[in-house]
Amino acid sequence: MSSPETRERTGAGPADVICDEAAESAAAEAAARDLIAACEKGEDIPDEALQRLMSALVKIYAVRFQEGCRTPPISGPRNMPATAVMVTCAAMLRALNIEVFELAIWQAFSSGTGSKQE
Repeated sequence: MSSPETRERTGAGPADVICDEAAESAAAEAAARDLIAACEKGEDIPDEALQRLMSALVKIYAVRFQEGCRTPPISGPRNMPATAVMVTCAAMLRALNIEVFELAIWQAFSSGTGSKQE
């Protein structure tokens, strides 16, 4: 049986462990290497590498959020088209069969407060 620090869970409570940040960082690094290698060869970015990278980054961001960090996930709104964010968020919600209404309810009842900035 794995320890609570390394066990991945899907719970919504602040005490739930989302992931092992070090392991997800290593997974993100490996996926990024695969992505860079494909680009350097002039190949299309492999879907699987993109999925691994997105999955790892989302988990890492969520862990930091639970720890109180409120740094926005995007460096600047001028660098990111709203359509890109909406397409990505909608696809992520669809992938987990989460309705927008459920997201709104979670946001309304979650403790999304705090001010730790990195």
